Amino acid sequence: MQGFFGFLKWGLIIVSIVFFFVLLSNAQSSIHEAAAAAIACFGVILARLAQAEEHRLAQAQENKKQFEVIPQTGEKHKQAGASEKSPAIARAGEDEQVYILGNRAVHLDGSNSGVFNAQEVNYSWALKTPDGSSATLNGSDTVTPSFIPDIQGAYEATLTLTVKTGEAPASTSYSHTDTVTITAYD
Repeated sequence: MQGFFGFLKWGLIIVSIVFFFVLLSNAQSSIHEAAAAAIACFGVILARLAQAEEHRLAQAQENKKQFEVIPQTGEKHKQAGASEKSPAIARAGEDEQVYILGNRAVHLDGSNSGVFNAQEVNYSWALKTPDGSSATLNGSDTVTPSFIPDIQGAYEATLTLTVKTGEAPASTSYSHTDTVTITAYD
């Protein structure tokens, strides 16, 4: 895709220059000159837009390199924050306030958790509900579980991220937890 925007950028510059000279050579009034200048400016603007899009795509590609695919789970895990000394950094997400609207689910997200050099990655979520709630967690062993808040109050979701490093029999397990609070209102 980046090659396309590079081609587009240079193509627009060349087309703008050609139109500029064609119109300039046939210019019999200031209207032709103004049109030629406008077309040249338009070409430069489009080239700049293509250059900005090319830069955005390059940045997105660089951000994509921060993720590692763990073959055992097929999930993506961000490396940020994890290291050899702390191979598991759980990040349950930001606290939120939600309104109870029918059966609308709240989706939790542990995808910003950090994993370093792991042979196996396990997510385990637990949900502490307000007294009287019958809400349950769906997908408690996934990166992005969900639940439906059924009454007002604070719902605390705790993510425990466990990783195994090294080859068996010398593998080592590391765990880290993080909690997010979802406050539900009517």
